[in-house]
Amino acid sequence: APNFNLANLNEEMFNVAALTKRADAKKLAKQLMGNDKLADAAYIWWQHNRVTLDQIDTFLKLASRKTQGAKYNQIYNSYMMHLGLTGY
Repeated sequence: APNFNLANLNEEMFNVAALTKRADAKKLAKQLMGNDKLADAAYIWWQHNRVTLDQIDTFLKLASRKTQGAKYNQIYNSYMMHLGLTGY
């Protein structure tokens, strides 16, 4: 499983399209929820790589199948605000 932290930040870390295993998606989502700096880095990377809100929704649903992504709404909403605030 990938190890997500700022010390070994790399491009692949935020590539939600490549996350196919629920455990990996859940790990990233949990770490984004608990680390504002990491989340900000993710939003910038996602915007730069034109990651859509639909792709984020799919990633969050994979991360929390039981709640259909609702558990991680903060990530979706914060990314949406990031896109709005930067005039994307």
